[in-house]
Amino acid sequence: MSLAEDFMVSELDQILEMIASGQISAEEGAHLLDALSTQPAAAGTEASAEANIAALRRRFRWMGYLPLGVGLIFLLISTHWLQTAWLGAHYFLFILALLPLGISLALIALGASQYALPWLFADIKQPPGEKPSRLVFGFPLPVKAIGWILKRISRRIDRALNRTDLDEIFIALQNVSRQTPLSVQVNDEDGTRVDILIG
Repeated sequence: MSLAEDFMVSELDQILEMIASGQISAEEGAHLLDALSTQPAAAGTEASAEANIAALRRRFRWMGYLPLGVGLIFLLISTHWLQTAWLGAHYFLFILALLPLGISLALIALGASQYALPWLFADIKQPPGEKPSRLVFGFPLPVKAIGWILKRISRRIDRALNRTDLDEIFIALQNVSRQTPLSVQVNDEDGTRVDILIG
């Protein structure tokens, strides 16, 4: 079962729990279950793919605010550092403070643009007996920034990875959207399974 399908099953479980706890009536629950069952299958149309990505984004939206929060903290620290260095005429320290300022602005931009960016979702299932048995997370993925960095360091990467493969990876990432997510499943020999969904 894929990560997106797994989330649809959890929505079904939530509706059943709401009916059992009395939060909604059996009739309201029947309407919700009917609406859920009339959606196209997860492997089917673009509408269901977009709905699954939207549901996953809602579940992990707090992770999108994480870079924004860290960026704001870095911004406060770096601006204080800049002010102190400038007033104390420590110009070398002032120049050094520009690095955390740049990092803070990049993190703020990443957090603020989380709704426009594609997201990466990962579901890691460990073999029985391993702790934690399952780890699920998601965060925004700045594809254009990653592509820009890859182009700048492509000469070094060429030695380890074929240039054509690198271009194909970048084109595939650029074409990812909520309607056409990229799904990858990796099964390890020890029983570990990793589902990755980008969209």
